[in-house]
Amino acid sequence: MEVRDTLPRLRASLDGKDTFVSGGHGVINTAGATLHAERMSRIPVWALDDERIRQLINLRFPRSKADPGQRKLASRMVRVIHLYYRVGATTAVVAEELKMTVKAVESLLYRINQAMKRSLKPSNRPRKGEGIQTPYGSQGDDGHISL
Repeated sequence: MEVRDTLPRLRASLDGKDTFVSGGHGVINTAGATLHAERMSRIPVWALDDERIRQLINLRFPRSKADPGQRKLASRMVRVIHLYYRVGATTAVVAEELKMTVKAVESLLYRINQAMKRSLKPSNRPRKGEGIQTPYGSQGDDGHISL
């Protein structure tokens, strides 16, 4: 049976009022356009503020100018913010672009959002490995404070 023969046979079994023929049964493929438009309408204000992003990067990576490891992490964070919030790429596209997993991108976006909800000021707490030095050192059992 040829393709030319199928149309008259199909037309004989379906009339013009059938939703399959009139187009009411078609599959609508928006390719996520409605989700994209909705997500882009909910972009946080801070994501468009270069100064706030700069503050976050400087707070999170204070030695990024001298330390190549911190510089790499800082640039990755800026790239994720740019691709996701400004370009409008999905987490899958960002992950592919930066050679990360989707879960890693989602986790980074979550941490960025949590950081931006808090005040962008240093916490003044000691960094990991920097203990608080006591005037008497660590001799004896100083595990408690007596008044």
